[in-house]
Amino acid sequence: MTRQPADIGGELQETILKNNATAISARDQQFKQNQKLRDSIVTSKESARKYINQTPEYEALVAEVNTKLDNSVKMNESLGVQASYRKILDDLTNPEKDVFGQSKPLGFTAVDQVRRKLGAAAGFEGKPETGYDAIPTGIAKDLYFKLRGMQVSYAGGKGGPQEKLLTDYRAQSEGLVPFLTKTGKKATALDQHIEGEFAADPSTLPSFYFKTRKSINDLKELTGSIAQVNRAALNYADNELSGKNATQSRKWMTDNAEWLGEAGAANRVVARYVDRLEASEVATSRAAAFAKQAVDDNKLLTRQHLPAQRAVDLINSRDTELWAKVVPAIVQSPQAKTQMVNAVRQVVADQASSTNTINLFARNIRPFLEQSQIATKQEMDFISDRLSKIAEMNIPEPEKLGMAKRILLQSTGTWAATAASRAGVGSYNYLSNQVPTEQPYLNREEGQRVPGMQGTRG
Repeated sequence: MTRQPADIGGELQETILKNNATAISARDQQFKQNQKLRDSIVTSKESARKYINQTPEYEALVAEVNTKLDNSVKMNESLGVQASYRKILDDLTNPEKDVFGQSKPLGFTAVDQVRRKLGAAAGFEGKPETGYDAIPTGIAKDLYFKLRGMQVSYAGGKGGPQEKLLTDYRAQSEGLVPFLTKTGKKATALDQHIEGEFAADPSTLPSFYFKTRKSINDLKELTGSIAQVNRAALNYADNELSGKNATQSRKWMTDNAEWLGEAGAANRVVARYVDRLEASEVATSRAAAFAKQAVDDNKLLTRQHLPAQRAVDLINSRDTELWAKVVPAIVQSPQAKTQMVNAVRQVVADQASSTNTINLFARNIRPFLEQSQIATKQEMDFISDRLSKIAEMNIPEPEKLGMAKRILLQSTGTWAATAASRAGVGSYNYLSNQVPTEQPYLNREEGQRVPGMQGTRG
């Protein structure tokens, strides 16, 4: 069964949200650890009445801001900048006075708040607060780093708790950037009007991410799993190609070539599917033409042999109506019956380990050939037994297929079907039995079942 976009998108969103939450949690835990060490130093100093506004760095910064405010010509050019400087100066001054009318000491926390506000005004994180929004970016950065240096010097010096807190927080915040981009927010953004709801419907995520080279590569970064993205890409292609004929499927591949090129094994699986679909449609067309000829002349095969190519076309068509049409002609010719059994061996050997191929043989091919007396029970038993044993083998896919060809094709006599005709085998529902693995895709691209690719026939 083809997986729906909502299911594909839902799994991707779940992984992205989990990664985002994990990154935020790791940053917060690291921050709390550093904060605890930093606060122990700050508490110790403030308990000894050694405050940050008593440091030379603080006095130099306040003097600098006052100097800028004293530059009346410059300040009058922009009343907004002037107001911002006054706001900074007010925030860096304790408004409470002692009994002598002097400002009380300024705590470390107050300076930290000013640094954060300047960081937002400088464009580091968040939006500038009212009162800081008129400060030019360059000036905000300059003041930010001066306050930063003041805090580092006060709380442990270079390499101390405050510097480590700021450095670690910035580094871990950079890891969250992908989740804050337009691509990341597609999965993480919450609805502004409905609490607890996400802005994007999960069903829209596959078409959003499987669109360009950048979008699929962003998705790999967001999920942290190339394998998951490639599986989702295959599921998405499965859904998109469902019901399309070969021409439509080829056009879809061309239209989506940019992102498919980044989809690893999924891209190769889709390409093989379309190749097989094309070959199968050709086989069906040739089989239909041959069936019409056999219906018009049911003595046809008593005068001439059944070509190996037509036999494989008939099996590859997977159309029991076509098979029924040629039965009267085939049963009159021992050579034709043998050729049909050989064609079955070739078809199933080409993809012997595919669940879909095994089911096709058991549910369609075998009952039809036995009931029409084209094949004997012993011949069908031989193929069924070999298919079961090959499927149970715990060996890589290429070795399984090689084993299948050796076992299933023995004693088939003069088999003459071309490689092009054999490529049509398993076209319908081909993607159903393919899935990229976590490991490099050199030796194994098939195996675990992925629901769904449907062809133009049942």
